Amino acid sequence: MHTVCINNFANDNSIYRTYNKTHMLTVRQKMRVAGVTLAEVARDCKIGVSDTCRLLNDELVMNVKVAALDLVEKKKQELEKLEAYE
Repeated sequence: MHTVCINNFANDNSIYRTYNKTHMLTVRQKMRVAGVTLAEVARDCKIGVSDTCRLLNDELVMNVKVAALDLVEKKKQELEKLEAYE
């Protein structure tokens, strides 16, 4: 929807290309482009800079979520085995 509005608003294709490039950036990359620092985000969220940095690390966050879901599945299987013996 936004791309249509931008294209209709301006006939210049460079705006469309810029929008698409910005749209594909990660949050950290968008912050860098906009000049927003980790310290500013941390201050706004009232958390430490190191926590902010880790939370904005998409790969790290995904690894933690995958590990948590794997552990949930393992526990579930262990409980099912215990129930089967009872």
